[in-house]
Amino acid sequence: MTRRTAAGVLACALTIITTAHAQTPTQEILVRKLQEGTSEERRNAAGVLGDMGDDAAVPHLIDALKDDDGVVRELAEHSLWAIWNRSGDPKIDALLQEGIHLLQSDRLDEAIATFDEVVKGAPGFPEGYNRRATAYYLAGQYEKSIADCEETIRRNPMHFGALSGLGYNYFKLGKLGQAIRHFERALDINPNKPRIRSMVIELKRVRGERAKDSI
Repeated sequence: MTRRTAAGVLACALTIITTAHAQTPTQEILVRKLQEGTSEERRNAAGVLGDMGDDAAVPHLIDALKDDDGVVRELAEHSLWAIWNRSGDPKIDALLQEGIHLLQSDRLDEAIATFDEVVKGAPGFPEGYNRRATAYYLAGQYEKSIADCEETIRRNPMHFGALSGLGYNYFKLGKLGQAIRHFERALDINPNKPRIRSMVIELKRVRGERAKDSI
């Protein structure tokens, strides 16, 4: 290969790389599209941010949970979970996924033990606590689940999943007022939860009937 040919190949390669980078939107561009783009652009941005977004994208995805377009809302929620499931440590992320698999297989004791490892290995990672809270809830250990939900929210105040978890735990404990309060906080962040909205309506009805009976 001559020097001239080599230089031409290098120039061509640099052009391809530059074009590829230009075709991959930055997070800043995606956020702008999510805020100001057409429905198609907002949908694309909401979806892609799940793959490449970080904590800086979270407030904008939270806002997108109230977008006029239902697909944007759904993709924004999916992307939030994707970001929240990333700790930044591949070993911790693999452990988290292992725990989720055990949870889905109803192997609760093993799931809890695995999430214990996640929490010990990454104590600042909210999702370790949140997933362990789910395992505790399914195991009927509501007080432990509440403690982990609170740890999640302390690290991630916008975590509507943990807020919903508090609602379900307090419901199981018969504390309807606290259940309603946490369900409503979750809905304020993510209104796309018809089941939780129905729960709030039903719990308010039950609480009202109890109040009448006590008069």
